[in-house]
Amino acid sequence: MSRQILLELVIRTDWNRIDSVRQAVSHCVAAVFGDVELKDSLPMVSAELLENAFKYGLPDEDVTLSLVSDANEVVLTITNAVAAGSRHLPVLKARLSWLMQFGDPFVAYTAALQQVYDGSGPDAPESGLGLVRIYYEGRCRLVCDTSHAGRVSISAKRSRDAAGSGPGS
Repeated sequence: MSRQILLELVIRTDWNRIDSVRQAVSHCVAAVFGDVELKDSLPMVSAELLENAFKYGLPDEDVTLSLVSDANEVVLTITNAVAAGSRHLPVLKARLSWLMQFGDPFVAYTAALQQVYDGSGPDAPESGLGLVRIYYEGRCRLVCDTSHAGRVSISAKRSRDAAGSGPGS
């Protein structure tokens, strides 16, 4: 099966829209896959990534959400504008690099919680718990793309058979 776009939304930076987007993702996943676990996890992933885009992106720029799938995986991507030289991009990349070193999402989650408790970590005082939650609860592998100037895309990639395997398998 070739890669197909299941959903693409352009969202105004408005915190009140996050729940509506979460519901749209839930309905789309339920309609296409009929998979309860995906229907529950991908909306959480979309909300966490949208919150980060709204918090760290440019406030007057729209955010794009895309949800694509092929036979092996589902990919939810959030793309938003960022200020040139944003201090958040290196923090994001460091957190994702740290996170992806863990083969076990539960170990990553407990390590992140310990860092919050200790006030340590590569990005203290920002906890990065939303990203860890995506890896652990959403069972998604996270990829950051900053190849387009002034834009950042975070993709959460989840295996279609994630119920029986690790993240992004």
